[in-house]
Amino acid sequence: MKSVLLSIIIFVIVSLTSTAVHIYVTTTRTIDSMIETIRPYVDMDYQSFSNPMDGSISINGVTFDYGDGMIMEIDSIEFILDSVFDYVDLNEKIDAGEIPEKIQVNVNHLYADLEFFSKLGDEPGSFGSVAEYVAALNCGNIKKFDYKNLEKLGYEGLDQSAVFSFQYNKYTSIADVKIELLFHDIFSYSFKSSIPDVEIAKSLVDPNSSVTNLEIEMQDMGFNKKVSNFCSKESGAENTEYVEQHIQELKNYFTDANVKLSDEMYHAYRAFFVDQAALKFKFQPANSINLKYLEQYETKDWPLVFGLSMYVNNDKVQNLNFDWDRSKAVKNLINAQKDPQVRRAEKKTGPNLNNQLAYVEIPAAKLNQYVNSQVKLSSTRGKSYEGLITGLSGGRIIMEVQLHGGKIKLPIRTDEIANAFVYK
Repeated sequence: MKSVLLSIIIFVIVSLTSTAVHIYVTTTRTIDSMIETIRPYVDMDYQSFSNPMDGSISINGVTFDYGDGMIMEIDSIEFILDSVFDYVDLNEKIDAGEIPEKIQVNVNHLYADLEFFSKLGDEPGSFGSVAEYVAALNCGNIKKFDYKNLEKLGYEGLDQSAVFSFQYNKYTSIADVKIELLFHDIFSYSFKSSIPDVEIAKSLVDPNSSVTNLEIEMQDMGFNKKVSNFCSKESGAENTEYVEQHIQELKNYFTDANVKLSDEMYHAYRAFFVDQAALKFKFQPANSINLKYLEQYETKDWPLVFGLSMYVNNDKVQNLNFDWDRSKAVKNLINAQKDPQVRRAEKKTGPNLNNQLAYVEIPAAKLNQYVNSQVKLSSTRGKSYEGLITGLSGGRIIMEVQLHGGKIKLPIRTDEIANAFVYK
């Protein structure tokens, strides 16, 4: 897909740097010239070009022909600035360090049949390989849902759309960036962030730039239901039984890969897999931070250090405990991809419990290191508590516990705690 993305990027550059007063004649000539330039690599054409002089440009009916029957089509590519006059000398302004107040790029319905992607020969990458394997867990003889197996779910091709939006406030020097990716009838993803202290355009690509927040959201758009219906038949199980087996196999797979997740995170996955619930991850550190520093902290500390939280729809996941070795996680996940029957046979010879999350006793004096962790406590007065540590205050831990009437927060003196156990 690299050549496809390159072609689209060239479209963006050419269209955005066109002068408004020549919006139709000059730009269409430029695009036609550009098409001739890249035709040695791919045959590309479009049906129409329009600009209503409101800051938007639209290229409609775009076709990429790679030969050998490999054709990709895009309904339209739209470029939107705040005003039509923003196109004037845009490239020179950016080179001089000026930052546009608004840029939006929409790619609407990029479609190609499954054979196109198979012939293209793109490897899925590590994340894609894990996703293909997880989707096929407990699915009979299906070992992964790659392009070839997607047709068994009823897909004839992939229909994708994307939106990139950028807004800049010159008074606060904050740039808001959002990227939305929609795989129609499969999944949707969105990434949203704010970049502070942006004074010149170069700041936006500075690897040392910080962010004040980051939100990542994903939602099933029908793929999981197709998988569930198909795989329940393949495995010879009822749908509800298949779902339970699939989630158990996921737990076994992660355990083999030394990836630890709390039970509540698995409940979140169940809601995503069965109920099409949206999963949202929010990074909201107390101060702006460069996310490259994620590597300097153990993964189990991310919720506290980076203000990481997780939501299922709008419901916050309270027990966000997880851990894995960053340097080995991807390799472990790849190496742990095996037939579930083989994994079950290995479990019978001796289950490995080392990677299961469990309550571990710790000194009460160290409870201040476990904010946002699930704990069990017993006091010197004989009382027992179980809940989530939400904060600290004057020699006390603030603990959120579940009662019959709902959740309440209790302050508990640390010098009155006899035993403490943390879930990790």
